[in-house]
Amino acid sequence: MLITLAIVIVLGLAIALANAVTSIPGVEPCIELGMREKIRERMMEGFDEGLKAHTKKMYEIWIQDDTDQPKRAINGMKSGAWAYARARAAAGRWDPLICKGG
Repeated sequence: MLITLAIVIVLGLAIALANAVTSIPGVEPCIELGMREKIRERMMEGFDEGLKAHTKKMYEIWIQDDTDQPKRAINGMKSGAWAYARARAAAGRWDPLICKGG
């Protein structure tokens, strides 16, 4: 759940930043090439932080309640790893319009 929240926040920020860079009515929004890579880098950092937080949470749950462990922790980590991989792939495919001259 934490990783999903981190993904939503990071993607939302990236989209907001991309739209805020050039927001002139009647002009298609674009960003500079360097800004696109900076945003993508921040997205990847957010995903890394989200997975790290998720891993820590799975371990904390295990410590508090060892019922059906490690099966529950393994299932939780599979979910987190799958979300992490999909988020990184989506960020890698993200291809906003590059401003002319950028």
